[in-house]
Amino acid sequence: MFHTTIIKPRFSETDKLGHISNTVFPVWMAESRSDFCRSALEITQPWVVANISIDFKKEVLHGDDVIVNTYVERTGSKSITFYQEMFQYEKLCVVGRTTVVCIDEATRQSCSLNSNDKEKLQPYLVILESDGNNTSLQYKQPNSFDEQKNHRLNVSNPAFSLPTYSSSPHADKVISEQWATTNAYINTLTRTL
Repeated sequence: MFHTTIIKPRFSETDKLGHISNTVFPVWMAESRSDFCRSALEITQPWVVANISIDFKKEVLHGDDVIVNTYVERTGSKSITFYQEMFQYEKLCVVGRTTVVCIDEATRQSCSLNSNDKEKLQPYLVILESDGNNTSLQYKQPNSFDEQKNHRLNVSNPAFSLPTYSSSPHADKVISEQWATTNAYINTLTRTL
């Protein structure tokens, strides 16, 4: 599974060349992570960014929405690594990773990720493999918190096309609903243009 956030680029976020400035993408990534964790999953444990990396594939322009898909790449004992993809005009434009470390507000030291939050993140775990051109995601859909069953997805443009995959009936339903929601939104945008 992944969480989708829609970003509306603002004119003030463009640079001299007319595309979105590279300094804006970490802000969009943070906004999407916050929407995912704080709003959708109701995770309130504070964290700080320990590492962020961004690969720019295509330029992003002002005027049309950007779809940000957020996945969980790894959960450690004290940290979480998020993988995010940004799409505009049905094209993958930006790929980013952020590692955050959980913080105890009183001591301002790193602390363990609590098991309840870790369990909430579990359905969003993916294993990423890349051959340089395409990214393949392998979902870790848990039957229980300790028992995981891997499901294969072949993704070349995950926000805009149904992938081929084999998984459990529950995972099939969840993934199909996400694709339907994303495609319905795209159709709405197309009709308004």
